[in-house]
Amino acid sequence: MQINFNGTKTVDRVVVYTLQDNYTNPIEPTDTQTFSTLGVTHFTVQGWNGSVWVTLATVSGNNLVKRTVNFAAYTTDRIRITITNALATASRVTEIEAWGVAVSGGPDTTLPTVPTGLSAASIGSTQINLSWTASTDDVSVTGCRFIVEAPGWKPGYDKL
Repeated sequence: MQINFNGTKTVDRVVVYTLQDNYTNPIEPTDTQTFSTLGVTHFTVQGWNGSVWVTLATVSGNNLVKRTVNFAAYTTDRIRITITNALATASRVTEIEAWGVAVSGGPDTTLPTVPTGLSAASIGSTQINLSWTASTDDVSVTGCRFIVEAPGWKPGYDKL
């Protein structure tokens, strides 16, 4: 899955959510919730340097529904998650969050605008590209979380 930002962003963390075993009756994922029958076990996080994809982190042997991956701050206009192994031979990612480096200065007290124009384009059977018009405010918007809810494809968003 690839996330294209509206301009360059400095990111240092992603959170990848995979399908819970009891996906028909899900609970809010925690940092310790595990899976045993479904879920993504191996993946890489990559950033685009303008010419090639650069590996920022590699995860192997994952069994967490909510997997936080920290890496050195990287400035890019896009990142992607490449699934390299999953239980039941299917990559079931339900959400990806990309987090930016904190902006220095005073607190951000202005609510950002609502992101608009969310669209998804299939790139084969294992990847989609998401695009949207990013939120803005008077300081800096450092992230946005888009959620795909099973069993259908129902896009939504949360302000971070």
